[in-house]
Amino acid sequence: MKKRYTRKLAVMMWLSLIGLLPMMAQITKPIEIKSMEQLQKVLSSPRLRSDAVTDLPITANGILVDKNVLVNAGSFRMHGGPLIRAEGYTGILLTVKAGGNIAIENTIDGANIDAQNMPLIQIEKEGILSLEKDGVFKNNKGIEHALCLLNYGLFNLNGGTITGNSGSGNHVIANFGIANLNSGQIVKNEASGSVYVGSPGSVSLNSSNVTLNGTDATLFVDQSSPLKLTSSLKYEITIETIMDEGDIVAVGSGNYRLTENDLTKMIHKSTQHPDLVFKLENNQVILSKPSSGTGEITTQEELQDAINKASGTANNPTVIEIKGDITLTKTIEITNKYVILTGGTISNGITTDPATLFKIYSGQLIFQKIIVDGGNTGPAMPYHMSCLVNVQGGTVIMNEGAIFTGAGLTGDVSAVWIFKGEFIMNGGQITKNYFCGGLSMASVVSIYDGSFIMNGGEIFNNVGSDYYIVGLFGYSSKVNFVFNGGMIYQNTGGNLRLATGDFVIDKNTPDQFISDAIQIQNESVIYIKRRLLFTLTIQFNANWTIPDNFVLARGYSGYQITEDDLKKIKLPDGYILVLSDNTIIIKKSGSSGEITDVDGLQAAIDAASVGSIDNPTLITINKSFAITKTILIKKKHIKLTGETLTAGATTGNYCRMFDVTDGGSLILEKITLDGKFGSFCSFARVDVSSSFIMHHQAILQSAQSGTDWLTLEIAGSFVMDGGTIRNNTGNKCPVIYLAPTSKWTYTGGNIIDNKSTIDNAVYSIVSSLGQATLKTCEIIGNSGIAILCGGTINIDDVSFSQNTCALGLSSKGTVYIKNNRTLSDQVYYLSESGTNYLAIQSSLVADVNINVVSTFVKEGFVLAKGSGYTLTESDLKRFVLTSALAKNWIVKLVDNTVVLVKKESSSDIDTQEKLQAAIDASKGTVDAPTTITIAKEILIYRSILIRNKYVKLTGGTLKNTASADLRMFDVGSGYLGLTKITLDGNKKNTTGYCTLIEMNGGSCELLEGATLTNALARGGSDAVVSIAHGSLTFKAGSISGNTSDGGDIIWVSGAGNFSMIGGSVTGNNNSGRYIMAAIEMTYGSMNLSGGSIGNNSGNRYGLYVTKPFTLGGDAKIEEVIILNGEGKILVSSVLKNKITIGYMKTNMPSGTIVASGTGNYKLTEADVKQFTYRYANTYSFSLSGNNIVLTNLDAVNKLFNVKVEKYKDGILSVDKTTAKENELVTVTVKPISGKKLYTEMLRYNEVNKLTSTNEENVYTFKMPPANVLITASFIPKSVNVTPIDTIGSGFIPGKDPVPDGGISDLDSLIDRLGGGNPPMDMKPKANPVPENNLPDPLSGAVDKAKGNGDDVIGSLEELITIVTKNASGAALTTKVLYSLPTKVTLRVYLPNRLIVSEQLRALGTSNYYILNECEGNVTRIIPTYDQNENTLTFSTDKLGTFVVLNENNPTANESITNDDVQISIVDGGIVVKGLQYGTHYTIYDFSGRVLKHAVYNGETVLYHPEVSGSYIIDYFSGSQKVFFSK
Repeated sequence: MKKRYTRKLAVMMWLSLIGLLPMMAQITKPIEIKSMEQLQKVLSSPRLRSDAVTDLPITANGILVDKNVLVNAGSFRMHGGPLIRAEGYTGILLTVKAGGNIAIENTIDGANIDAQNMPLIQIEKEGILSLEKDGVFKNNKGIEHALCLLNYGLFNLNGGTITGNSGSGNHVIANFGIANLNSGQIVKNEASGSVYVGSPGSVSLNSSNVTLNGTDATLFVDQSSPLKLTSSLKYEITIETIMDEGDIVAVGSGNYRLTENDLTKMIHKSTQHPDLVFKLENNQVILSKPSSGTGEITTQEELQDAINKASGTANNPTVIEIKGDITLTKTIEITNKYVILTGGTISNGITTDPATLFKIYSGQLIFQKIIVDGGNTGPAMPYHMSCLVNVQGGTVIMNEGAIFTGAGLTGDVSAVWIFKGEFIMNGGQITKNYFCGGLSMASVVSIYDGSFIMNGGEIFNNVGSDYYIVGLFGYSSKVNFVFNGGMIYQNTGGNLRLATGDFVIDKNTPDQFISDAIQIQNESVIYIKRRLLFTLTIQFNANWTIPDNFVLARGYSGYQITEDDLKKIKLPDGYILVLSDNTIIIKKSGSSGEITDVDGLQAAIDAASVGSIDNPTLITINKSFAITKTILIKKKHIKLTGETLTAGATTGNYCRMFDVTDGGSLILEKITLDGKFGSFCSFARVDVSSSFIMHHQAILQSAQSGTDWLTLEIAGSFVMDGGTIRNNTGNKCPVIYLAPTSKWTYTGGNIIDNKSTIDNAVYSIVSSLGQATLKTCEIIGNSGIAILCGGTINIDDVSFSQNTCALGLSSKGTVYIKNNRTLSDQVYYLSESGTNYLAIQSSLVADVNINVVSTFVKEGFVLAKGSGYTLTESDLKRFVLTSALAKNWIVKLVDNTVVLVKKESSSDIDTQEKLQAAIDASKGTVDAPTTITIAKEILIYRSILIRNKYVKLTGGTLKNTASADLRMFDVGSGYLGLTKITLDGNKKNTTGYCTLIEMNGGSCELLEGATLTNALARGGSDAVVSIAHGSLTFKAGSISGNTSDGGDIIWVSGAGNFSMIGGSVTGNNNSGRYIMAAIEMTYGSMNLSGGSIGNNSGNRYGLYVTKPFTLGGDAKIEEVIILNGEGKILVSSVLKNKITIGYMKTNMPSGTIVASGTGNYKLTEADVKQFTYRYANTYSFSLSGNNIVLTNLDAVNKLFNVKVEKYKDGILSVDKTTAKENELVTVTVKPISGKKLYTEMLRYNEVNKLTSTNEENVYTFKMPPANVLITASFIPKSVNVTPIDTIGSGFIPGKDPVPDGGISDLDSLIDRLGGGNPPMDMKPKANPVPENNLPDPLSGAVDKAKGNGDDVIGSLEELITIVTKNASGAALTTKVLYSLPTKVTLRVYLPNRLIVSEQLRALGTSNYYILNECEGNVTRIIPTYDQNENTLTFSTDKLGTFVVLNENNPTANESITNDDVQISIVDGGIVVKGLQYGTHYTIYDFSGRVLKHAVYNGETVLYHPEVSGSYIIDYFSGSQKVFFSK
C-alpha cells in the first residue's frame, strides 16, 4: 500500500488519562512594574502563599526611586529595566524585611548621586536577597558605612555583579548576617574593600567562581567571624584585621580543606598588630608571631649580624627585636634580606657628614614600633647632615609605631632618600626633621628614581626655610608619588615640590589630606584618580615662568574630573583653571583670577582649546554679570557653569547672548541665563553644524521672544537631559524654534510655565520642524501649544499636563508615541488629513484628547496609525473627542488606523435571519468594514455565510443549536472581524460536531474580546477553526474550553494562511484517539509572532506541522511542537521563550534542520539555548550557519550493523559490516547469469532507495542512526518493468516514499496484467470501512478482539475490478478479483498522529495484527512494523477487507473460519451524484491535499482535475477512490 493511502484509514480511539500533579512552587503571572508607586505597592503587600513567586518585570526604561521601597513577606523575582536613584534622594532604595525573599535580575543604580552614609540595599534579619545573573548593583556613592549592601539577613551572590561604587573608608558590603559569595564578580569599586565581615556575621567565598580584584580583593574580618573558603584561592586576597595573636581569621568550609598554597595567597593587613603573620593549623588560618631566633639585639654588630643571617621571606619576614637604644657608628646595610625591625631606638653616632643610618640595596626592610633618630633637635648649630634611610633598591615599609626624626637636611641630603626601589608608608610619623641652608634637592622624602606610596601615617612638624616635604626630582619616567591616605600638614617653611615626576592622588577623605602647599615646576603632572575631598594649594617656583596652557592635572584610571574637583584646587592670584578633555589647565586671568564681565568671558572662550562635546573646556562664572555683547563660540566646545548671566542690550534694544557656529557647542550646567530686561531676548542662536546642550540645574528663564529674536533658535543639535526652561513668553511666535535641519533630544528636565497666547490666539511654545526624540521628560503648565510638530517626533514616556494643548500636528507632522505615560492635554490637528498623525508604537495607557480644526474634518480623517504595533480596541477607547466633535463623529479602527467616521444608528439584531440579512445588506469595504452590533444571544442552527461582504461583528453571543453538524461561520470571500463577541459551540446540548469558523476564502480577524468556546469538533478539516483557503489573523481574544474528538483546535491546510499576533489557545481538551495539536498545519502557511498556546489537556501538543512555519516576536508555545515531513521553524526574530521540539519518527539523523533564520534575521547561540527536546538525552541542538540542527545523541560514535539479504539469483555485498551515522556505505550487486537487478527494488530497510554510481551495479547510501538490512529483487534480463506514474498519483518528491514498482507490488501486478490480450482495465478500489459496516464474519472477529481489550486502529476494503475488452475497446465482462495469482506485498502507512503508534515507537515494540476477510473467510496476519516509517508491511494473495488492530494482550496466531452515492468519470471530469442534501463533501488527491470542500446543494457535482491520478471523494456516509486519466 502506498503512502497515498494515509488518509484512507478511519481512526477512532478513546483515551482517558488521569494524573496526579504534585504541589510545587508557582510563578505568578508577570506584573509589569511601570511606576515607583506600583513597585512600592506590590513589594510592600504581603503575599499569602509562601510558595508563589511574584514575577515583576520592570518597564524597559526603568524607574526612578525617590524613597525606601520595602520588600515585605513573600517571594519575588525582579528583572527587566533598572531601578535608579532619583536626583536629590540620598536614602536606601530597597529594604528586605523579615519574611521577604527577592531575586534581583536587573540593575539597581545609585546614579553616582552622593548618598552620604546610605547603601543601595538593606536586608533586615530573616530577609533574603539573591543577586542573580544579569543582576547589577552599581554607582552608589558614599562616605562611610556600606556602599551597596548592609546585610543582617541572608545575601546570595549567584552570578550578579557589584561594580562602579565609590567612597573612601567604605566597604562594598557590610555584613552582619550570612553572605554566600557563590558566583559573580565584585570589581572596579573604589572602596576600602569588598566585604566587612562583622560579628556575628558569616561570609563564605568560592573564589573559583567569584572575581575580586584591586581593592575589592580586600576583606575586613572581625573577631569570631572568620572568612569561610569553599574552594582553593585563585588569586591573592588581603585580609584586614584588628585581631590579636591566636585569633582565627579564615577556615575551610564544606568539603574544602585549606592548603599552604592558599596561605601564600593571603596578605595580612593590620594597624594594631602588623607584626603578626598567618599560620595554617587544623584547616584554620590563625594569627601568630613570626619566628625570630635572633635573641635580644643590643649592639650595632649584633644588629648587622642578625640581618645578615635572617632567613625570612617577603610573606614571612624575620623579626628582629631591638632592646634599648643602639647608637650606630656606621651604616647598616641590607641586601636581599627580608626583616622587620621593632622595638627600641636607633640613634646616629656617625661622625662624618653626611651620615646614613640605613641603606638597602634589595629585599625588604620594615620599621614598626621603633624610633630612627638622626640626632638633630633643631635647625641651629651644632648640626649633623644625616640621612635616615637611603633606598638604593628593594622596598622599605613604615608601619604603625615607627618614627623617623632628627634628620639633618641640607645640600642633597634627605631624611628618606629614594634612588631606586620603593618606600611605602602605611603608618607611623616622619616628624621634627630639620633643614639648615644649602638647598639643592634636600627633602623630607626625595625621589630620584623610584616611588613613594603613602597609605597612612603623618608627615608633620618638620622645620626649615624653603625646603621640600616631598620632592620629585625624577631621573626617569618611573618617579612617582602616590597618595592613598595619611596626612601631610604643619610643616614649617616647606612645601611639596613637583619638578619632574608624577603625583597620583588616589584615596582621600577629609581626614586624609595634604594641607601644605604644592610647588609646581617643569613637567610634573598631578593625576587625579578619585574625586578630591581636600583642598590642594598650588604655588609656582619663583624662578620659573609658568607657560600658557600649562597642564596641572589629568583624570586617571578612568576617572572623569568634575567641576567639584576644580573647586578643591586653590591657585595664586592672576590664574584660572580650565577643564578641557579631562585635563585641568592653568591660564592667566585678571588680578582676581575670575571672569567678571562679557569681555573676560569672550577672552576665556577664545583662549580655550577646541575640545569636543564629550570633553569641553569648562569655564566657571563665579560672579554674575550682564551680557552686553553677543558672545561668539566658533569651532569651540565650551561648558559654562556658575552664577547667573543676565540679558543686556547687544544689538539696538535687543539681546542675543550667544551665537554658536562652525561646529561649536555650548553646554550649560548649574548656571542660569536670565532674559528679563524689558525687550526681546534670544539666549542662543545655533547654526546647522553646532550644538546647544542643557544639563542639570541649567535654567533659561524670563525671556520674551520676537520674530527675529526667538528665545532659542536652533538649526543644529539641541540636547536637554536636565535643567529647566521656564517663564518665557512668545510674542506671536514660538519661544523655541527648531529648524527643519535640527535634531532635538529631550530626556530630562522640564519645560514649564511658558506662554505663547495673545487674546484668543494660540501659538506654540516649541516649534519642532526637524527630528526630535523625547523620553522621560515633562512639559507642564504652558499656555499655548506645547509642541508644534512639522517634522517627526518620537515620544517615549513623556508627561504632558496642564498645557493649553500638548501637541499641534501641522502638515507633514508625525508624532511617534511609545510607552505613553500621560497625554492629558489636547492634540490639535491643524491641517488636512495626510501625514499629520500620531504613530502609535505601544499600547496606550492614558487618554488622547482629540481636537480637529473644523474646516478639515471629513469622513476617514486619519488620527493615528499603528507603527510596528497593532492597535487594539483598548487603544481605540483611549481616543477621546472634544464634545463638539463627538456630536457627529466617532473613532473607528480600520486596517491598523484610527479614523473619524460619522455616527450611524442601527436596530437590534436578535435572530440568525436578521444577522444574515444585515451581513448581506452591508456596504462595508476592505478599508472600512461595516460594524454590526449584537446586543443579545442569537441561536445559530445553520451556517452564517460571508460572501464578498466586509463586516465586523461586535457584542453578544452566537450559540450553536443545530441538530446535526454545524459550521457556524463559512467565510468564502470578503472579511469577517470578531470583537467583544462569544461564539458558543454549546457542546453539552447539541448532537453534532461544531466548527465555529471555516475559512474557504477571504479573511477573518479575531480581535479584542473575541471568545471561541464550548465547541465539540471532529478535528482535522472539521476542527474548531478550519482554514483551507483564505486567511485568519488571531490578534486578541481566546480559543478555550473546546473539545476535539479528532485532535485539532485549529487546522491549517490547502492554501490557508494563519497568523497569530496575540490572544491565547488554552484550556481545550482532546477526548479522542489522535494526539491533539492545538494547531495542525499540513499545507498552507503560518506565522506566529505573538499570543500564547498552553494549558490544554488530553493527548496534547502545541503544534503539529508538516511544512515550514514562521515563529518570532512574543509568541509563547508552552507545549511540544511536533515536526514531521518538511516541518521546521523559520525564526524571524530573537526567540524570547523556550521551545520544546518533538518528532514522530525516532532516530532522526544528525544534521536534521530544526530551524532556520528567515528574512534578515541571523540566529544566535542564545536562540539555540531556547530549544529543548521533549525526551531528555535524545538530541542536542547547535548552530550551523543560519540553521539550528540536531545531533542524535544515541548515534554519536555508535556503530550500527549493515546486513544484506541472501538470494539465489544474485549476491549483495557491502564494503563494511558496521558504520557510524552519516558514514558512506557502498553496496555491490552481482546477479547470476541470465538475471539482472530490478533497481526499483534495491532498498535498505525496505523503503529507502540507494544512490547509483558511475560503476555498473555499484550503489551507495549514508548510514542512518539505525541497523540496516539491504534487500533487492532480481528479474530475467528479458523482462522490462515500467514504474508507476508517481506524479499522476499525487506523489510529492522529497515527502512521499517512492512507491514500490516491483512485481511483488500490487500496482506493478495491475500494470503487468492490464495489457493482456484481450486487453483489460485493472481498477483498484480502496475504501475506509466504518466499524458498523464490516462483513459479518469479520465483525464477529473484531468484536471478540475488542472483548480481549484490543484496540481497533482502522479498516480498509481493498479490491481490484477487472474489465475485459474486445479489440475495439468495448467492455466484455466485469468481475471483482479477490484471489491473486501471486503473493504481493502491501504496506499500510499509519497516521503519524496516532498516539498508540507513538507510544510504541517510544517503546520500540509493536503488537499490531491484521484481520482479513476474503469471500467469507477471516485470516489473522502478523505484519512487520517499521517504527521509523510508522508502517505495517505484510504479504498476501487475498484481497477484501483488512482491519488493523493493536493487541493489548497478545495471543497465538490463529485462522478464523449499500451506498447510493454514484461517482464516475465523464467528459474529462469527476462526476458525483446522490449525496445527501446539505451535507459537506471533500475531494482529495492521493497526497491528502484538499482540492475542494463544499456543501451539497442538490446539483450534480463536476470537478475537473488538473493531472491524471487517483482521487478520494469523502462524504458524510463514506468515501470512494477513483482514477482519473486526462
